[in-house]
Amino acid sequence: MRAMHEEMMKGMQADLDAMKATLQQMKGQMDKVNDPAVRQQMQWNAELWGKMLDNMDKHMAMMKHMMESHPGMGPGGMMRGNPQQQQAPPPPK
Repeated sequence: MRAMHEEMMKGMQADLDAMKATLQQMKGQMDKVNDPAVRQQMQWNAELWGKMLDNMDKHMAMMKHMMESHPGMGPGGMMRGNPQQQQAPPPPK
């Protein structure tokens, strides 16, 4: 399970790195746009994507930290080997 989680993390990091590279290309294209309205839209778009990628970066760092500091934790924060913690809570009445 841990190996699968680590592979998933590597894939997510590769995707995040590729998205960051694309964002830099987007930012580089803004200077070539003459229409101020279009340039403003591109700026807002780049800002939103930048915030999303920053959020993803923080989330990835938190997941890595949790895996390093709590080796028994599996994906989703459940302890492996304890079926009581893996069961969904009963629906509210």
